[in-house]
Amino acid sequence: MKSKFISLIIILSYPFFVIAQVKEDLMKVDAGLLQNSMRYQIKSKGMSNLIPKIYFKDYKLEFAKAGWEKGFTRERAKLFYPEGAFDSNSKSNQKYSYVFIGPENNSLIANVSAFRSQDIFQLEGERYTTSKIREIKIEFYTVLSLKLDSSEWQLLIKYAIGSKVPDQFQFSGTLTDGVRTIEIRPVVEHMSGMQNPRFYGTLGVHYGYEFVLGDEAIAALQARFINKDYIWFKKDMGSDLEFAIAGSIPSILFMMNWIDDSWEQN
Repeated sequence: MKSKFISLIIILSYPFFVIAQVKEDLMKVDAGLLQNSMRYQIKSKGMSNLIPKIYFKDYKLEFAKAGWEKGFTRERAKLFYPEGAFDSNSKSNQKYSYVFIGPENNSLIANVSAFRSQDIFQLEGERYTTSKIREIKIEFYTVLSLKLDSSEWQLLIKYAIGSKVPDQFQFSGTLTDGVRTIEIRPVVEHMSGMQNPRFYGTLGVHYGYEFVLGDEAIAALQARFINKDYIWFKKDMGSDLEFAIAGSIPSILFMMNWIDDSWEQN
């Protein structure tokens, strides 16, 4: 009888747990992960070479260095538009490196290579300027070298939006050590079940990411359009796997700075 009473309490309290999650303004997280995970807020304190020094749980960004961004931009006027219009094409490359510290004196060194290209048409009117995104592509490649077990993980993320892109939006992301491969998927829904009206119908908009191993979500990152940044870790995940995911977060946050919100508003 006592066990039934406890079960009834759990069942009745679960809707209140979900309501509390919604009130906190959270992205939608896989139900299984939500029930078997711990959530940590991602905070920052100070800067390292103009990059925020983030920290969460037992992890922190100890040092980061951003190299010079190299690229070019070419604009071509369209004279047959009376208001004024032009094509804009640009490409840029940048490299980052950072040192990430974890529990039990574990650490990793990450080297990031970033590439971005964009093809945009802009029409200038008397009151406003409109833009048509033909194609914007971003590629982030990161090598994570872990200290304690000398393992190496590779993070590769590709993001593309625009009329030239199949389905107008494509995203792919993987984190692998050659044996295990974690798929990174964008999360486009809010916990309330409704998207923010400002982004309704806009391709490419997402609140964060889920990390999926096999068919199971083992971690999630919330980092866009919502008040606070959070990360969820599955409770029984191995420490090596958790550290690899945690170590990839600075790279993903760097990438998200390159996904300019205004691209997704046009």
